[in-house]
Amino acid sequence: MDADTVNTIIDVFPDAIVPITECGCWIWMKPLDRTGYGRITALGQKERLTVQAHRLSWTITNGAIPDGLKVCHSCDIRCCVNPDHLFVGTQAENMQDMVRKGRANSPRGADSPSAKLKREDVLFILSSNLSGVDLARKFGVVGETIYRIRNGSGYRDIYQSHVAGAAERAASTRLTKLTYGAYDPALRPGRRVRS
Repeated sequence: MDADTVNTIIDVFPDAIVPITECGCWIWMKPLDRTGYGRITALGQKERLTVQAHRLSWTITNGAIPDGLKVCHSCDIRCCVNPDHLFVGTQAENMQDMVRKGRANSPRGADSPSAKLKREDVLFILSSNLSGVDLARKFGVVGETIYRIRNGSGYRDIYQSHVAGAAERAASTRLTKLTYGAYDPALRPGRRVRS
């Protein structure tokens, strides 16, 4: 990248960039959007336009972003606006880059460090006879969370293993009932039936 381009980017982003010499990132120090990307708002005559700072940096350096492509970070720092750390690619290529770098397997559901409910809590909810309202109060979650757990749309992996285990236990219980006469201890093998 030539010196004029660097100066242009710095002129567009006065006091907004802090270069990190160790990694080469240019960290955006102004507002970030809710996903962690830098954003810049320009006021036009009739409207205001908000764009992501890394996209603007790419556009200043390389021209328009082709339709259907995203501006991706090779450094994986969302607030970096260094054009040398940016490349264009499809959403699929961006996801492949994420997988290649080992960032795709973050824990989800009860295994996530930020989960309100742990595996034991979900199993308790699935096997409890308490109402959804009572369970929501007990665990400090909204009723919708309890509903989603019980219908299998939330914490799906735990739900599926619980249902499979319940089916296995039910099958075992049915076999026991058939073999031992509906739990009548008098009919179990080795027992004498008193007359």
